[in-house]
Amino acid sequence: MIFATEDAPMQIDPASLPRRATAEALGAGILLFAIVGFVIAADRLTDDAALTLTVNAIVTGLALAAAIVAVGPISGPTSIRQ
Repeated sequence: MIFATEDAPMQIDPASLPRRATAEALGAGILLFAIVGFVIAADRLTDDAALTLTVNAIVTGLALAAAIVAVGPISGPTSIRQ
């Protein structure tokens, strides 16, 4: 949990650190799996470099969005004050 007081504007509950770290690792794993997997697949499917780069950019954006939606509520931003 993140909470703010007047003395300390932003503090992170130490008990939530393992949960947040696991969520960050899961998000990084989602990105790694999607990007590396698609680069290999695109390389085998077509020789057109422009098409490969375009679709890689689209897949990277979609994988990033999926990772944010999946783990965002757990590891979310620490700069939002409640």
